[in-house]
Amino acid sequence: MGQQKAFWWKVGYIVAIFALVVPLHLLSQPATRHSDGGKLARLRKEYDLSEANLGEVDVSAETVKLATLGLRGIAVDILWNKAADYKMKEDWAGFGAVLTQIAYLQPHFYSVWDFQAHNLTYNTSVEFDDYHARYYWVMEGIKFLKLGQKENIHEPRITGRIGWFIGQKIGKADEHRQYRRLFKQDDKFHAEDDPSRPLSQRDNWLVSYSKYKQGQEQVRRGDPLRTTPLIFHSQPMMSLISYAEDLESDSTAGETPKFGEVAKNAWDHADREKDEFGARDLAAPDNTIVHLNAEEDLIAREKRLEEQLEKLLPGEFERVKLATRDKQTPQQRISLDLPFDKRTAPQENDWILWWNEVAERTSPDRRAKARKLAADLTNTESAAREIRMSRDIVNYNYWKTRCEAEPTDDALAARQLMYQAGQEQMEARPTTAKKLYEQSFAAWRKVLDRWKVLREDTLMAEDLADVVEKYRDVLRQLAGADSKFPAHFILQDVLDLNDRTNPRPKMAVKGEPQTAAKTKPTGTKTPAEKTPAAQRPDSKSPAPAAPKSKAPPAAKPPATKSDGKP
Repeated sequence: MGQQKAFWWKVGYIVAIFALVVPLHLLSQPATRHSDGGKLARLRKEYDLSEANLGEVDVSAETVKLATLGLRGIAVDILWNKAADYKMKEDWAGFGAVLTQIAYLQPHFYSVWDFQAHNLTYNTSVEFDDYHARYYWVMEGIKFLKLGQKENIHEPRITGRIGWFIGQKIGKADEHRQYRRLFKQDDKFHAEDDPSRPLSQRDNWLVSYSKYKQGQEQVRRGDPLRTTPLIFHSQPMMSLISYAEDLESDSTAGETPKFGEVAKNAWDHADREKDEFGARDLAAPDNTIVHLNAEEDLIAREKRLEEQLEKLLPGEFERVKLATRDKQTPQQRISLDLPFDKRTAPQENDWILWWNEVAERTSPDRRAKARKLAADLTNTESAAREIRMSRDIVNYNYWKTRCEAEPTDDALAARQLMYQAGQEQMEARPTTAKKLYEQSFAAWRKVLDRWKVLREDTLMAEDLADVVEKYRDVLRQLAGADSKFPAHFILQDVLDLNDRTNPRPKMAVKGEPQTAAKTKPTGTKTPAEKTPAAQRPDSKSPAPAAPKSKAPPAAKPPATKSDGKP
């Protein structure tokens, strides 16, 4: 009896297995040219989850993943350890090969591509002495990201990172003059990246700008943006600003800086991009949608609302202010005594609080309308505050003002005179250099008097303080130890601001006041140039936090001669 029961159990198991095979076959049937496949295949197609939807299908990568027999996680951990070992031993051929294998195993993880592209571009490149070899590895990191872009066609962050490396690493590294020249001459890269790109558009900042715009187009089409939109969308503007700045400097080895109409057109382009950025829908810190260029309109609305409240309740604000004087803090008393155009944002908040107090104390027949106006004033200030916070994150006010000021005749002349003075100084013609520096300072005075934001900005103060130091050197060349710095220097307020923000003792020269020499500013001024320590272009740095699964370049190191040159 026992054997018969066991037999029927076995028969039942076999029948159940066959019964399950049929629905599993219907569910998992793959798609073909003539059929959409089973339920799972149709779901993958509907939600863009198949390999073909995510990016190019790499047969080698699929083979490697299948070969792990479900142990992909363990394989990835082993490969990451091997990559770290190869890097420590400076075995760059092994390092590149292992990174390629990691990429095959985890092709759809953004952090994998970003982490290892950073490793190649920032850390591996600095291991070489010759700048040609360094440039090779910088480009290997960029090419590696381009591989990741093919595998992840719906990932705008990778497109943005390509723009970042091309812009920041090539344009801001210690070797940026050489890098920018080599990048412009890199026929192979440009032929693969965009065969129609003319030589005039090969500047690294312009290529960086084009990559950022591609990323924005991906977002416009509906690809998810899993990063801060404010920073992401500020990058095109910053690339064009950097391009305009570098046009007016000797930032590219072997090329003459451009001024006049060429520089003006570059700044005008940056200004148009700034307007587009300011009008874009952006998520504020509180997740509301803001437009950066709307702050001025909101401030004007606040002023109108205050005027309407004063007209509705003539003299009542002053009466309530005096009646509640003992309840006010010292700061509030200062705030409530200031006119509209003299208040800071916190002081404006004090006014709004007291207007709400006035609305509550007014007569019943006017209270409802006063409350509505006071509430509207509160909401307007709240919206303006969110915009101010977002502007501060990307230092929008400063860059907005730069884009408006730099195309003017005075600013263009100031920079051209400044450059010419530097050239005369290098050619050992201090008398001419002195005259040109002073003409440049006079032009800068006009610019700073017109734009308060620039006059009060520490980054502008530091940049001009650098130039003043060169002017001091010219004075020393002309008069030696007896040189005297002008007693009423035309940009003294700029030097004073720089001294307050960058204090450092400096050896005094006889007859001139002692000032602090230049140091780096305590904070950065740009969204795109707000570079984390891990991404500074001119030094070896730790890569971004390593993901659980990491990534990869399949890049062979350049063959080297005995002198280290590729």
